[in-house]
Amino acid sequence: MRSAIVTLLEQILHETSHLQSIMKIPPLAAIERGNVGAPCIIFLHGFLGSKEEWTPIMEALSPTFHCWAVDLPGHGETPAVADDEAYSFEGMRMALAAFMERVGMDQSHWVGYSMGGRLAWSLAVERPGWVKRVAIESAAPGRLDDRQVQARERADDRWAARFEREPIETVLADWYAQPVFASLRESPAALARMIAARSRNQGREVARAIRGTSVARQPSYWDRLSTVSVPVLMLVGEQDVKYRRVARHVLADSDSIEVATIAGAGHNIHWEAPARVAMQLAQWFSRDNK
Repeated sequence: MRSAIVTLLEQILHETSHLQSIMKIPPLAAIERGNVGAPCIIFLHGFLGSKEEWTPIMEALSPTFHCWAVDLPGHGETPAVADDEAYSFEGMRMALAAFMERVGMDQSHWVGYSMGGRLAWSLAVERPGWVKRVAIESAAPGRLDDRQVQARERADDRWAARFEREPIETVLADWYAQPVFASLRESPAALARMIAARSRNQGREVARAIRGTSVARQPSYWDRLSTVSVPVLMLVGEQDVKYRRVARHVLADSDSIEVATIAGAGHNIHWEAPARVAMQLAQWFSRDNK
């Protein structure tokens, strides 16, 4: 089984090397924690996030797991490149393939939040050979309603234009005023810390990321959920009405995907309840070891 996985990864990396001769892929900045030689977990942040936001959870898991977190294209310390395709989900998958090759990894557990969760869905469906188990936080496997595509595309383009032109702190204040982040606003001090962390991003770079990874432009995997061959855990916040509804749709379409609801949390669960998320992840990723 393992040799088949290695062969598949080698084929994908060969394809990636060919595509990289056409598309410039940035080397992903990364941080590492934990027990080298233990099962690996790769953490994927959401839009505006960074590798550092996973540090508390990585440190909680470090006695048992070998943890990596990366800055996805358009974020943090990963360098900018000229090709806008590098900021698409396909570009991000190729950057992850190059990262895995760089650190000598052929398969991993994965955790993805929001934008990173949508990327993790794409790995579970399109790159299952890379995946042992995956935990997906506050992210859907594509859009639910095709009628909303044009409206979402226009909205994301408007946000991108603002990130390009306005001070990032101004745009972030409006970004986190959206209903999905209501629970964050219940703690002004925590929200201020988040905005300060997000302000380290470059406006032009995150604009490219939101255009490249817009929900309106991503593939929909709803009709492929029944074919997913790797174990998937969805994490949703008790206060996140939108993604609790998404989870109900997922459960209706697949009997092999599990859902865990985190009490008292909203959309950004790992920021609001890191200890509870770490406990869920430890249990989920330890199942194969029992």
